[in-house]
Formats: sequence, structure tokens, C-alpha cells
Amino acid sequence: MNRPLQRLLKVATFVALTAVLLVLRPIAGHATVDPTHPTPPPPPREVTIVPDLIAWELRYPGCLPPRIVISLADPANAPVSVILSTADRTAHAPDDYVAITGLKVTIPAGQLSVAVPVRIQPDTVKEQDEYFTAKISAPTGETLDTAVITIKDGEQPPGC
Repeated sequence: MNRPLQRLLKVATFVALTAVLLVLRPIAGHATVDPTHPTPPPPPREVTIVPDLIAWELRYPGCLPPRIVISLADPANAPVSVILSTADRTAHAPDDYVAITGLKVTIPAGQLSVAVPVRIQPDTVKEQDEYFTAKISAPTGETLDTAVITIKDGEQPPGC
């Protein structure tokens, strides 16, 4: 074998052995911390929005306004925040309901849910049922869940 090829082979062997030792070093019990790769955040908790909410267009005495309920699968040790927004479908803000845009909603530590009232705008026009959607997002913008809110026209809600 010629001399330059032998030298190249020795250098390649040295580099390969050094790489193996560096990889095995943490396994052997020597902890290393890489400041360029901080510890990843814990996985997000499951946060949902109660689906298929029905709201009534006309207000009746003794009836509570409809509420969008945001819940956790299990209680958290720290507050959990999400962003709530609504979007038009066949119902349109501000004529049919008051829109919610980018509202930060926080579920306190130890609790499972929080309710956000939504205002339905009454009118005197007889219409078909209309609907809009509510969406909760992580503070980073990732959509977590959506729900449909149906507005019943002029019917009295049960139990009111």
C-alpha cells in the first residue's frame, strides 16, 4: 500500500474511533449539557371545547346566556391558557352574534373547565337556524379544537 493511502487510512480510523468515544461517553455515565438544545417543553395538555352548543336568538327571563365551555381532560398543576375566536358561517357578526377574536382564556390550576358567555343578537326576522364556529388555539397558533354554535330562531330554550 502506498504511503499517502496508509496515512489517510490512519486519520480516518482515528476520526471514527474519536466519534464513537464521544457518542458513547454520555452512555457511560458522563452527563453532558448542550446549551444550543434546551430541554423540550412538556407535551401540551388535551384541551377541548364542548361541541354542538345551541343558543337561542330571543332572551327569556331567567335564562342564562349561552356559554362556550373549554375543558381539560384532567386538572393541571399550573394555569392553562388558550386563545378563543369565533368565525362566521351562516350566522354573521355583528348582526347575529357578537364575535370573539383572540380572547385569552385561562383555566386556573386544579380546575377542569371555564365557561365563556357568548352574546346572541336578537332580531324580529323569522329565519332558519344559523350557525357559527368557535375555535381554541394554543398561544403558538396551533388549532386545538373547534365547535359549532347553532342559533335557534325565536324558540324558547327548554328549562327557561
